[in-house]
Amino acid sequence: MSCISESDLEEYDGVSKGKYTIGLGQEYMAWPDDREDINSFALNAVSGLLEKYNIDPKSIGRIDVGTETIIDKSKSVKTHLMDLFTESGNSDIEGIDSKNACYGGTAALFNAVNWIESSSWDGRNAIVVAGDIAVYAEGPARPAGGAGAVAILIGPNAPLVLEPIHGTHMSNTYDFYKPNLTSEYPEVDGPVSVVTYTSALDFAYNTYREKFARFAKRAGLNGHANGDVKSNFSIESTDYAIFHSPYGKQAVKGHARLLYNDFLASPDHAKFANVADAEAYRTLSQKASLSDKNLEKTFITLGKSSFKQQVEPGMACSKRLGNMYTASLYGCLASLIDSVEPSSFKGKRILLYSFGSGCAASFFSIKVKGDTSELREKMDLTKRLAAMKVVPCQEFVEALNLREKNHNAKDYVPEGSIDNIWPGAYYLDSIDGKFRRKWNVELVVLIYMYIIDLIFPSNSVFENAIETTFFRSPPQYAKGRVSLTKLVKESTNLNFIQKYASTSCGSGPKFSTAQEEEDIWCLDHRGVLTISVCKDTYEALGLLGKKVAFGKGKSKQGDGRHVISIPLYTKEAESVKIRAQRENALKNWETRRLREVGSSEWNVLVSSEAVSPEGPTKTPTLPKSPVRYQKLELTDILIPNDLRLTHRPRNRKRLSRPKIDRELQDEDEEWHEEAEKLAEWVGLAGLGSSR
Repeated sequence: MSCISESDLEEYDGVSKGKYTIGLGQEYMAWPDDREDINSFALNAVSGLLEKYNIDPKSIGRIDVGTETIIDKSKSVKTHLMDLFTESGNSDIEGIDSKNACYGGTAALFNAVNWIESSSWDGRNAIVVAGDIAVYAEGPARPAGGAGAVAILIGPNAPLVLEPIHGTHMSNTYDFYKPNLTSEYPEVDGPVSVVTYTSALDFAYNTYREKFARFAKRAGLNGHANGDVKSNFSIESTDYAIFHSPYGKQAVKGHARLLYNDFLASPDHAKFANVADAEAYRTLSQKASLSDKNLEKTFITLGKSSFKQQVEPGMACSKRLGNMYTASLYGCLASLIDSVEPSSFKGKRILLYSFGSGCAASFFSIKVKGDTSELREKMDLTKRLAAMKVVPCQEFVEALNLREKNHNAKDYVPEGSIDNIWPGAYYLDSIDGKFRRKWNVELVVLIYMYIIDLIFPSNSVFENAIETTFFRSPPQYAKGRVSLTKLVKESTNLNFIQKYASTSCGSGPKFSTAQEEEDIWCLDHRGVLTISVCKDTYEALGLLGKKVAFGKGKSKQGDGRHVISIPLYTKEAESVKIRAQRENALKNWETRRLREVGSSEWNVLVSSEAVSPEGPTKTPTLPKSPVRYQKLELTDILIPNDLRLTHRPRNRKRLSRPKIDRELQDEDEEWHEEAEKLAEWVGLAGLGSSR
């Protein structure tokens, strides 16, 4: 997904400088073309959550989705997410979609938390998904668009804990709605929407304050994160405040409105001593105050310092991605986690304001009870936002025209380029004649790197070779998923390195599938596919191969293994008959795997390096990841004497005497044993030093 600069858009639209950047408080805006939809957004958010945190799919018992990006009047986004759980065999997952403009994500969150707190909870965790694509027709509302999605894991013993108080306000308004199902664009009454947002904030905030006071009195709640016992909640009772932010300026106004409500509750407080026309503001009716620009400016000015401390740390996503509708508030939460040092975050309170047109609004709060270091590290939000490509505004306009042209289309393939899709992301591949959507995945999911200490005897030639490897051809790998038949078809432009273990099997390179027997395959730089398989797979595959010893002739099953070598890429044209036989055998193998383990796809490691001139030269575009190489001389490393490997015995002419034959066999066996010991020692050293 790309973004545009709001400053560039001002120039492109021919409006006055600062209209979007100052008037809306926006810096950038994300947008997708017709290659992405809400389902691909949700698939990316949930698959990323499962992957990064190594979550067992079977540990999930509920998924709630909040979105207002509707592409089907019946089928939910949640049902598409079930594809991510098919391989694990987990279909017992409650929850469904919630819809009401930008409030759906909060409804989903409350539903998931309430489930875990209920008598129906079965001990498993929940996932909340919030995401939308905010696009507008050409005109004044278009700069307030954006796109994005979040996925949140809900469960016990979390570092962030929801406090049990909600202040909610709901009413029937027509400020923003989408009655025209033939278009993505909403009907918007801008001024009414701003007033509705502010009015709902007043009611929801005061309800929250009242409930907080009752709860504090009943439970002796510590009303201030820093130690003062207070029953009267104010903005000073929280350390951070985040708001639903359709654009940055709305958060500024929301914060100022909280100050105004605090002023009405305690007009004699010292912090309001310098408020001009204080009496006039205090006696102003609520309706009149909603449109009083002097009042708004007064409290924006008064709150500049506290805004910078309480709200600004959570604005990174909003500034870069723009309006994410249901995900906007939770993008702010992610930004806050990313910007605050974990050591100073623990014990702090976060006040959240969720709003959805139509309208629904809630204030609630979160207490930071644990360490947020892992969240911060694995989100890696600052780098990810910075990695977004800023493109010319003309591309943005053309993309929206493309979405508009293909909205509700069937029997078509999206026209947008997959070059705009981030590595590893799901994207819309096609829609058939019955409106059934199919998604594909860019092979690369994330940069995958091992840091390994390589121990070797002092040797200048070997040392130079190592440095050349790192500096002239640095290894870069990425992790992805692909089917074997697709591997064969695309082997001319992808360089697959090694099958990688399913994330559900735990971290680390376990060469395994969901089955007990292990099947390993790799594609080297020559374009030769080599498969090491167990006996059952070999027999089912039906291709010629060589049986090899595995662990002195014994595998876990005691039946040895087979290695099959298949040249997928050759200079000479391959026999059509041979290729057809091979492809048919691979297809049968994949069908068997789908039947037995529920998935025909494999996890693989993909190299980002170009392959040899003999083979394909086009490889996937991957994020660059510098290879760090450090050299350290050690003097206390001892290699056991019995592991000094001698030269392998040369082939000799077989003599007739049995004694000589036995001597040769013994010599070969001794060499094999020495090689295995050395390999085991090096392997253990590598595992011990891997980080």
